Amino acid sequence: MSAAETIRFEPWPDPEVESYGFPVRSAYVEFCYAGVVGPTGLLVLRLVAAMIAGAGGKGVTLELAELAHCLGVSAGTGHASLMRRTLRRLENFGLLLELPDGYAARLALRPLSKRQLRLAPATVQRLHERFMATRATESAEQSQAS
Repeated sequence: MSAAETIRFEPWPDPEVESYGFPVRSAYVEFCYAGVVGPTGLLVLRLVAAMIAGAGGKGVTLELAELAHCLGVSAGTGHASLMRRTLRRLENFGLLLELPDGYAARLALRPLSKRQLRLAPATVQRLHERFMATRATESAEQSQAS
């Protein structure tokens, strides 16, 4: 019997994105990024971010099969498994960075790019505009209060 495969997830800080982006566990990411990275990718990002936060902002080591089980997906860990494909997809979108023993995970994401918005359904485009307008209003109010 082989040992369970573990993967280390470290936070991937990016002060620039964190200053204007959206936390991975935000409503913006939930509504606007699901169609970009897929539902499993979104859940992986959110779960990893929550676990990193629960560890005081430090990295966490997870069993790949247990991570899959937590998300309610197949616990297979082979090269073509759902979890492996999801991790590659997140890496392809620049949301995970492969490290020698695991991944660095973004904890905040940029607003969708113009290309991503063009490809998104109208509902997501409207939600994006609403989130961005709310952010601009809040920013203006904070500037006036200062």
